[in-house]
Amino acid sequence: MRGALGNWRPYLDHRFSAQRWAAVRERLVRSTVPVGGGRSPRSLYRYAMIAFEVHLNEKKICTAGVGDFGVLTTSLAWRGSKPYRRRGRSVAEYLRLDVGGLAASGEHLRWLDRKLRRGDVISIKVVEVDSADQARERQGPDPAADLRRQKQYVHRMAKQLGWKVQT
Repeated sequence: MRGALGNWRPYLDHRFSAQRWAAVRERLVRSTVPVGGGRSPRSLYRYAMIAFEVHLNEKKICTAGVGDFGVLTTSLAWRGSKPYRRRGRSVAEYLRLDVGGLAASGEHLRWLDRKLRRGDVISIKVVEVDSADQARERQGPDPAADLRRQKQYVHRMAKQLGWKVQT
């Protein structure tokens, strides 16, 4: 079979049946990214990405996706106000929906972080799309902050275990 990549079939598993080949061809999506960083006129084929389509009270809120490689999460959390106390005060009830992820670049992404009310209806549909909504928040890796948090953790654990840290 010849296409934009030339004779690409031999590079794939030859044990695929004709039916499997048809399914693979149907799922392939042509990307606008040229092979070799723009040095070649040939196009790169890839699968559409998996994404979460999130609805709140039957209204579409976002379509979250991180591409071919990464982590995508949707979290629904509730915490009652009793028996939690912070500095002697009761902690308020907590009911939130969070949609986020981690891109291959190490960026933490967030599409949604919203308070919910009793009676809200949330639906999450797993879809395949060519592109997703832009994340509302992006936070790149910060090695200095990571090191600072790790040191704080080591000191906190050493104190809890009765150890002394010598630097």
